Amino acid sequence: MKVVFIGVDPQTAEMALLSLRLRWPDATPLVATTAAAGLELVEQVLPDVVLLHPSFSDLSLSKAIKELRGFSDVPLLVLGHQGGEMEVFTALELGADDYVRLPCELTEMMARVWLSCGVLRSKPITRGRSLCAAVSCSSTLLPTRCTWVVSR
Repeated sequence: MKVVFIGVDPQTAEMALLSLRLRWPDATPLVATTAAAGLELVEQVLPDVVLLHPSFSDLSLSKAIKELRGFSDVPLLVLGHQGGEMEVFTALELGADDYVRLPCELTEMMARVWLSCGVLRSKPITRGRSLCAAVSCSSTLLPTRCTWVVSR
């Protein structure tokens, strides 16, 4: 499973990626600190899920979602600390699969990703490739290995 996290906050990135590593220990996390770098990364690596934390300054959340949806239908979860009702509604209306209010429990994050990938649905969503196909359970905590993409 390939996961792209787009956002500046390293604590949010670590929390989100840790929750995924608990369920998918072989997940490959990739982190971009700007929306532009993140969108480019999504286009290049074709991840299984994208976690978008609106802490970047180069694009608005709305613009980032619109641009992503212009070329990909990868499961997209927006992770927001202070998202009001309009931000949540707008993100979902523009194509986000879910909006997770932070802080949240690791198990909640894991379940929301699992649901967005279609694993909990009676008919999994197929988005042109196998998403979250190999789901294995592991109770071991493995250290997070992230590849940081920094755009200047």
